[in-house]
Amino acid sequence: MPSIESRACGLDWQAFVYMNVFLACSSFSCALPTIEPYLEKLGALPLWAYAVAIYSVGQFLASPIWGYLCSIYRSENTLYASLLIGIVGGLLYATARTGVEILIARLLIGLYTGSQEACHRTIVVRCTTDNERTVAQAGVSTATVLGFLFGPALAGIFFFKPLGPV
Repeated sequence: MPSIESRACGLDWQAFVYMNVFLACSSFSCALPTIEPYLEKLGALPLWAYAVAIYSVGQFLASPIWGYLCSIYRSENTLYASLLIGIVGGLLYATARTGVEILIARLLIGLYTGSQEACHRTIVVRCTTDNERTVAQAGVSTATVLGFLFGPALAGIFFFKPLGPV
């Protein structure tokens, strides 16, 4: 039986998937410490709870939709579409001037993370045999946990400063 690395999925699909899962999950915990001071500067501090919660709403909506799209279309195409959503959400968060823009950005970033998770799980299923799948899915789960753990540290190192005037 050929190993995971020797199949048609490519030699480094695991590194690609694990790194993307790490980055997608760290985007949540990296931005979390910056939401309150950012909203305070914008004068929209009452929206803090909504800004935190709407991220999870985005994940809730994106996971089943992207999971379905990944089963119909190539995982790479749906992955690129979700990356575009994440980039737009990140740029909107970095340049937001109102609390509503923060809410929209957090929703987009939640959509990005939920869609990334679905795409990566689909890639793992397509690139592994039944016997290898448990170990590969455990790697995805490990990257998820590490992303959540190291996100606040990344926020501390690269503390967020708005790009535009606030």
